Amino acid sequence: MGNQLQQGDTAVIIGAFSLVENIGRSVELVHFIPPFGEAFCQDGYFEADGDGLWIVSGENLARNAEGGKVISNLAGCAPQHLRPLLGDFEPEQQKQREASPCA
Repeated sequence: MGNQLQQGDTAVIIGAFSLVENIGRSVELVHFIPPFGEAFCQDGYFEADGDGLWIVSGENLARNAEGGKVISNLAGCAPQHLRPLLGDFEPEQQKQREASPCA
């Protein structure tokens, strides 16, 4: 199943490499960092591996930082650890067909 995640989508965190306390949390996708890219945000520095990284926002998210684990409103999440919410599982073409009136 392809995750066609987009900025602004709401998703649930379904997995983690190390910070399991974020699993099950609902988040908003803020910014995608392409594979091996990096970004500086209000809460610090984020660096992506070969899969890329979504910067997500939510309340009291745990994330690794230079000084250790911190609680923040921003965290990084690997794309494979996110699942879209609110009907975003359907391909875009299917959504458009359902939204179109029947002729």
